[in-house]
Amino acid sequence: YHVALQALSVLFTYLKNDDKVFNQFKPTKDILLQLHFDKYLSTEGEEGKELVLDFVCFLLRYYKDIEYSDLSSDAKSLSKIRKAELERTWTDIENLALNQEQTIKANEENQETTSNAFAELFTHIEEIKKNVNTSLAEMRKEIAVLNKVNRISNSSKINLVEDPMYSALI
Repeated sequence: YHVALQALSVLFTYLKNDDKVFNQFKPTKDILLQLHFDKYLSTEGEEGKELVLDFVCFLLRYYKDIEYSDLSSDAKSLSKIRKAELERTWTDIENLALNQEQTIKANEENQETTSNAFAELFTHIEEIKKNVNTSLAEMRKEIAVLNKVNRISNSSKINLVEDPMYSALI
C-alpha cells in the first residue's frame, strides 16, 4: 500500500516537472483501472486519498482522452473524483483572481511611483531651464555691456584717428 503510494507520488512528480515524461506517458483505460484508485478512495483515512485525487484530477485536466469511467466503476469513487476536480478548479479560479488583484495593485503602485518620478524629473528640468534662462539673461547683459564698451572704444579710436594731435603722433 505504502510502496504503491510512493510510486504514484514519484510518477506524479515526474509528470508535473518533466516534459519528456509527460509527453511519453500515454495512460490507457486498462492501465488506469489496474492502478485501483477505488482502493485508495474508499479507505477511511486520508492517507493517500489526496495524492490519488490530485493525480486523477491532473490526468483529467491534461490528458483529454481520459474519461471518468476510465478511472473507476465505483459510483462513490467517481463522486469523490468529480467533487475533488470541482474543488481544485475553484481553487485555481480563486488563486487566479487573487493573483490578478495583486497584479493590479502592484501595477497601480508602480504607476504612482512612475508618476512621482516623472513629476520630480519635470521639476528638475524646469529648475534647469530657469537656471539656463537666468544665465542666458546675465550673459546677454554682459554681452550688451561689452558691445557698448567696444562701441565706445571703437568710436574713441575713430575720433583719435581724426584728432590732428593723434595723427601727428603716428
